[in-house]
Formats: sequence, C-alpha cells, structure tokens
Amino acid sequence: MRKERTGNSTPLPWDISNFTVSYGHTETEKRDPLIQYDRIESDQASLDYGFSFPSKYIEPFKKLPDSEWLKFLRDFNFNPIPNSVAFSTAMYRETAETRYRFTDLDPIFSTFFNKQFTWDRNFTFNWDLAKSLKFNFNSTGLAIIDEPNEARLREENPNFNDAQVKEYIRDSIWSGIQDFGRPKNYTHNLGLNFTVPTKSLPFMDWITLRAQYNATYGWTAAAINTQSIGNIIQNSQKRQITGDFNFDRLYDEWNYLKQINRPTPQRPGAKRPVSGSNKEATKEGEKEKKQREPSKAERALIRPLLLVRKGRLSYSEQYATLLLVFTNHADIGSK
Repeated sequence: MRKERTGNSTPLPWDISNFTVSYGHTETEKRDPLIQYDRIESDQASLDYGFSFPSKYIEPFKKLPDSEWLKFLRDFNFNPIPNSVAFSTAMYRETAETRYRFTDLDPIFSTFFNKQFTWDRNFTFNWDLAKSLKFNFNSTGLAIIDEPNEARLREENPNFNDAQVKEYIRDSIWSGIQDFGRPKNYTHNLGLNFTVPTKSLPFMDWITLRAQYNATYGWTAAAINTQSIGNIIQNSQKRQITGDFNFDRLYDEWNYLKQINRPTPQRPGAKRPVSGSNKEATKEGEKEKKQREPSKAERALIRPLLLVRKGRLSYSEQYATLLLVFTNHADIGSK
C-alpha cells in the first residue's frame, strides 16, 4: 500500500508517499492417508522507505577567468546532500502443525510443531560527494524472534491456564521485538570510486585515471546450542587503480604529429596563378610554408611510431580475514 504523489509540490524526505506498507496472511491445510492434517499459517508485514535527493553541485570557482591553467579550479565542485537513502524492514511469521494418523500413539507424540519468526532489515545509502567522487553503502541484517514452546511451557508450568499461556507467549514475542530480535546474520558493503580530474589539467586530457576501494564485512551467529564455540566474522577489502590512455588525443596535441596521424590529404589540381602585388604573393607563400604537409618520407618514418592508439594499466590488491571464534554480537542493525 502506497500513497501516490499528487500536485506539483517539491518532494520532501518526510512525505508519506516515500513509504510503502504491505501485509499478507495465508492459511493452508492438507491431508492424506498418512497425515490427519497439516496446517500452515503465515503472516508477512513490511515497511519500505526510499527518497532520492536532486543533485546540487556547488562550484565556488566557476567564474574564474577562462584559462586552461585555471580549468582545474573552475571545475572544482562538491555535493553537500546525499543522493539517495532507502531502507526496508520485513517480518515473517509462520506456524505449522502436522498430525499423523498413528492410532496407537498418544496425540502428543504424533503431532509436530514448527515455528519461525524472522525480521529482515536492509539499508542503502548513496552519496556523490563530487562529480568525480562517489560513495555507496548497503547493509543487510537478519534476526530471529524466539517464541516459547507451548507444549514445554505447559509441561514446566502445569498451573498455567490457557489465558496465562497465551499471555506469556505474547509477552515473550513483544520482548524479543523490543530487543530487535536475536541477531543471526549481518553483512555490509561499502564502496568509494574516484575519477582523477585529468581532463581539467593541461596536456592530461588523454589520460583517464580511476581509483576504487571496496570493503565487506560479515557476521554469522553460532547456533543456540553451540554458542560457547563462538560466532564467525569475516571481512575483505579491495583496492584498484586503473589508467586508460588515449594516444590519439595525445598525438593531436602537436600539429605536426596530428597531420602525420591523419590520412594523406588529396592534393587539388594546379590552379592558374592569380595576378596581384608582390607583397600579397609573399604572404601567400609564407602561409603555404607554415602549413606545409609532412612529406611521404616523414610519414613513412614517423607513422609506425604512432601505431599505439590506446592502452590500459591496472593494479589491484585484495585482503581477506576469517575469524571462527568471535564471542561479541553484531551491533549495527540490532540491539
């Protein structure tokens, strides 16, 4: 269930249209010659939130003089507002009861119960700190809401009536929810991408240099009956630098190499000399001399040296750690 945005008002982070709520309830029952009944009842509820902020890059030096030596300062920018924030939380509860047709056994021994109550939480955060610097983070957490075993509860507390049993179970569930459940799994990933602004530096626009950093963390809880062994944590990180080189653009920085790098132009047919003063003829001659095309011999000698058009260099490092005996709990996304 979600309210659609209406009107032309400016979207705000706290608008109700940024939230989505859903709930579902299902019941199934089946039977066969071996199973007297198999009932499954499930409930699922979720709450989602998402909002994207418009990018507003601030360029404090944009009005500096139009000089290639000041382009680096003119292009300097930063974004003070995150790009997007989103989170989702979902609860799923399932209760199953199965009774077999074992006529020679007490019903308590031929009936089996299965309950599970999970709580998923997800968070995503993206922020372009600048046009060339981007940060992202996402986390996922899974918790278990423990429910008392009703049969064992009645056995251990024979004086409890039905109302007291239901109240005890209800209080236990609410207590687990208030504690954000029993943490079972937690993972998060973060990334930082930076593109060096070489296009803003004189004679460096033929180079594209990117740096990346990624890190992951994971925590897995031990089973209840093996908590003395400890939990498992693992983390990893990767650092990478990649450089792309466009040599065609580099050659074009020099007019002489630019002419050699281009195909040989077709020479037009000879034209009849145009009469004019000696001064004008001298200027035309100087212009032709200044724009002289490289000779065939020059092209034959230098062109092979310009065969390299593009190149790439990449360097990366990866690290990982695994710890099997860890007694602490995950603190992010759980209590």
